[in-house]
Amino acid sequence: MTVPGVGGRRKIERNEDTAKLVQSMAGFGLTVIEIGKVIGMSQPTVHKLYMPELESGHIVANMKVAESLFRMATHKTHPNVAAAIWWSKTRMGWSERGEDMGKKEAAEILGRAAAKNTKWDGLLDTEEDEAPAADDSTDARDK
Repeated sequence: MTVPGVGGRRKIERNEDTAKLVQSMAGFGLTVIEIGKVIGMSQPTVHKLYMPELESGHIVANMKVAESLFRMATHKTHPNVAAAIWWSKTRMGWSERGEDMGKKEAAEILGRAAAKNTKWDGLLDTEEDEAPAADDSTDARDK
């Protein structure tokens, strides 16, 4: 005679702490097999209990990286120029390959941006930059 509920396999149930761990591991790029080994479950059981976390892990990870990158690029006192350049190229479609801009001009623009609000700010300024604009009211044809 068999007694119900005695023996057999243990019942595995969903756990919210494990769900957070699965979502993080999926976001880091671990495979379902690797995740299963860490939490002690088979691949089908991980799929059955934690499919939403497996599907959203990479999205949550991307969101956290984007948020961090954005904060670095827009920091009020110490902006990260590399982060700002990366953001402008990948998210805004900007490019350093302007048709009207040479390598020296692009380097100067980047140098000025990097020096902004530092002790090096103004180092690249020349007399031409500081000179007032010429009076354009007289035209050469009038002479």
